[in-house]
Amino acid sequence: MTIITALFLLMADSHATPILRVPPDYPGIAAQFGITATCPAVFDVSPEGRPHDVCVTCYTSAPDYLPQSTREFVAAEFARASEAAILQWTYSGGAAARTNIHTQIEFMLAEDDGSEIPPPEAGPNSNCTPNEISGLIANPRQITD
Repeated sequence: MTIITALFLLMADSHATPILRVPPDYPGIAAQFGITATCPAVFDVSPEGRPHDVCVTCYTSAPDYLPQSTREFVAAEFARASEAAILQWTYSGGAAARTNIHTQIEFMLAEDDGSEIPPPEAGPNSNCTPNEISGLIANPRQITD
């Protein structure tokens, strides 16, 4: 399997213009086992253009046969990678801080033949509170060999 990319889709207000968005690192354990993820995130941007108060919820394709603790660990790894990337992003500065910026990071893989392994669909991002990483597990589809 090959890591395609970690895509980020900005669903933000028009006043939060990204200047630099650093892609997240794909968690090694997840790539090794072919696990994809979709990670919606909510954060605020300071007047200087720096993200803060990041909250990430990740939905993974980790199979049900893995122990719950393992699935939670993998989801937390995706959440940590997403938060670390978002904190490196910069936005255009302004006179006022911007709050409640929404984005979604999709961690995707490809089979050896080049076909994409899609990430799972995200559910509601209602578990977010500022400064919290939430490793929410969902298995909307299974990856089979």
